[in-house]
Amino acid sequence: MSTSRVNLEKYRIPLAEIIQATKHFSSETLVGDGGFSMVYRGQLSNHWENQQYATNRSLDYHLNDPDKRSRLTWEQRLKICLGTARGVNYLHSGLGKHCRVIHTDFKSANVLLDENMEAKICDFGLSRFCPRNQQDTLVRTRPCGTRCYIDPVYNERGRLSKECDIYSFGVVMFEVSSGMMAYKLRPLKDTNELFLIDIVRSYYDDHGLVDGLDRLKDPTIKDQIDMRSFHKFNEIAHECINMDRKKRPTMDKIIKAIEEALDFQERLLPQDYQEIIARAVPPLDFGSKKQLYFCLSDSHTFLNDGYLVNRPSL
Repeated sequence: MSTSRVNLEKYRIPLAEIIQATKHFSSETLVGDGGFSMVYRGQLSNHWENQQYATNRSLDYHLNDPDKRSRLTWEQRLKICLGTARGVNYLHSGLGKHCRVIHTDFKSANVLLDENMEAKICDFGLSRFCPRNQQDTLVRTRPCGTRCYIDPVYNERGRLSKECDIYSFGVVMFEVSSGMMAYKLRPLKDTNELFLIDIVRSYYDDHGLVDGLDRLKDPTIKDQIDMRSFHKFNEIAHECINMDRKKRPTMDKIIKAIEEALDFQERLLPQDYQEIIARAVPPLDFGSKKQLYFCLSDSHTFLNDGYLVNRPSL
């Protein structure tokens, strides 16, 4: 048994502890059901470190509802994807020299959000321990996962690798940026209804990189997105769903791209914008950072002592 596997033993919770925490798996502690089991919420005894409960439910819960989706800002979406990418990267490379975990069923329903909207990856029922001391780790197995998120190469050939998770991660990224769920059919021009990734590929083929990306913007938040940020995010997402596994990016590259996309979005405003907001007379009226950007750029702003501030250098 590897060192990584031994270290994980300290996290094993005895069945008796779980039975007590869930009140003998009573219906009042039932949260929902996954593909292979029921899911319960429970409070562990003082002997165990208390587990954090994802009070904001799952990412797909927010993306599925137009009202909730409109309140999920582009900056929040980037931070959720960044936290999730770091989690997947830990599974792929943070468990020691000889072992990695491939999630196998990565999707927006398996990204939980806590009270601070921090992302937590869940549902490891289909996950596999794999050796990582080989340049190309491939495990032959019966394909499993969720339709519309599963790597088509894996689904066809039954060859599991960490690149399968990267494909699925790219699908979720397009869900986040477009506001469309991967498993819902949508009409495209005069053709039959298509799934999200088929629409993505069609837009790229028909319109090219830039024009295709512009057509994939979630309309509920389109006015708050910095396009440099949007392009950087979707470019790396498109690399993730490449049919050639060798051309898919590593999680390190994905993390760097999302960090750059977040940096573009946050640089939309001057560094002292919060001070300007606090001292502005009359109060500035804006609904998003992009609206605030135009408010500061298109007019003079008076601070509380009547001092005239010229247009900030943005």
